[in-house]
Amino acid sequence: MIQKELSASNPNTQEYARSSALLKMLGRAFGFGAAGKLERARFKVSYKREQLAEFESLHPNGRPER
Repeated sequence: MIQKELSASNPNTQEYARSSALLKMLGRAFGFGAAGKLERARFKVSYKREQLAEFESLHPNGRPER
């Protein structure tokens, strides 16, 4: 049910759902198609979480010292 709602709202999701397993795997590896876009977004989120964790460990009160 949720997949149908997502598919209806996003044409890339429809394209991804119809792709073969090989194309999905290649898309993740080389960054093309819906799979590649998703993998790139996951990478960015992961990187930003690491940056935030590092910042929070250096500045426990939430602000850098001036």
